[in-house]
Amino acid sequence: MIDDLPGPGTEARAEPVNEPAYKNVTAPSTGKTTVGTPALAALEPLQAALHDKLLSLDRLVTAIERRRADGETVVFTNGCFDVIHVGHVSSLAFCRRFGDIVVVGLNTDASIRAQNKGADRPILDQHSRMLMLAALVFVDYVVWFDEETPIRLLERIRPDVLIKGAHHRGDVKGSDLVESYGGRIELAPIVESQSTTMIINHIRAQGPTP
Repeated sequence: MIDDLPGPGTEARAEPVNEPAYKNVTAPSTGKTTVGTPALAALEPLQAALHDKLLSLDRLVTAIERRRADGETVVFTNGCFDVIHVGHVSSLAFCRRFGDIVVVGLNTDASIRAQNKGADRPILDQHSRMLMLAALVFVDYVVWFDEETPIRLLERIRPDVLIKGAHHRGDVKGSDLVESYGGRIELAPIVESQSTTMIINHIRAQGPTP
């Protein structure tokens, strides 16, 4: 079940999440049902993505170490990815240019609420956001974090390249750590007029559906 998706530091299970069907999932942030039984058939194509891409932090580190031994490089980025839009996808495509393995650190619902983005944020719960990211071809692994910054993930994963949007110039969390062991920082170009806040505000401006 999606409720069983591992978070950072959880014990590795015998097998990754790979169940044939999903039951109703209650979003921890709002209590509302976000994935219901009628959507089961539509979600089946995500089984492979779940199996390969959603690992506990311990299993993720092990997988990365194996691939690093074969000469592959690791790129890390992080964010909320609430209401995924073309700007998000563009930044992930940018990440792919800089290495063989793209790892996305995903803010949990609690982590987003702590940022005071708004009483209704996140719009999509962490399970839904994780599934959608894992389904993207540019992404190899998704792992969530509950803290304000992804420093704990960076300490374990030790990416070769840390990537954030250009609007974070001069304030990339974890940059000192990554550069301390020889890693580097890259800034992804921003796609103008594309942000979750803008999308939400546009929808609100339309008013209720008749």
